[in-house]
Amino acid sequence: MFVRYLHLYLFSALLIYSHTGNTASPPFKETQLKRNIQIDSEIQQRHRQQTVQQEAQFIPQTDIRMDTRQERNLQIPSAESPCYLIHHLSLIDYPSERLSQTEQFQWALDKAVADLQLRLPHCLGGEGLSILMKQIQNNIIEKGYVTTRVVAQEQDLGSGNLVLSVIVGKIGNTVVMDNGRVPRFTPLHALTAFTFEKGDILNVRNIEQSLENLK
Repeated sequence: MFVRYLHLYLFSALLIYSHTGNTASPPFKETQLKRNIQIDSEIQQRHRQQTVQQEAQFIPQTDIRMDTRQERNLQIPSAESPCYLIHHLSLIDYPSERLSQTEQFQWALDKAVADLQLRLPHCLGGEGLSILMKQIQNNIIEKGYVTTRVVAQEQDLGSGNLVLSVIVGKIGNTVVMDNGRVPRFTPLHALTAFTFEKGDILNVRNIEQSLENLK
């Protein structure tokens, strides 16, 4: 009788142990499956974030205007010393063999003279000459010619003539990088979108318009 009770007791103890073990820790396969699902979800989330970041790099911006800031409130000094009495102003291309040649940016000089209220003859010194050149440069930049520069070549100002030169900035090669996953740019786009070509005087407004056309 004692042996029978002992067997029943051991059998009951084994059942209790087995039941307790099953509830304490889930099967290995179920735990590993949940872990794999979690890892896969994190990988997919990371991939989505990278995709969004990459696509954002190639989304055209709504504001593509370039910086064309200029110096304002310029004024030529009324009296400088030393100075040269200037009777005539001219603006020519650089380089140029003919000092009497009318330059295509003559309008910028005329506007600068009016803006600065410069009346000839006027005795110009170093500061006055610099301000005059800056005002001409401002007028040129205001029209979009941001790579065109005004310079003063070596000359005899004792003659009463001040000749300024314009170094024209021109367009060289145009390269368009299409790094999208699905390229959208073709040579046909260049023919229809670009409002400029190689050798043209660089005007930022033409570039901005071309970028708008590519959107």
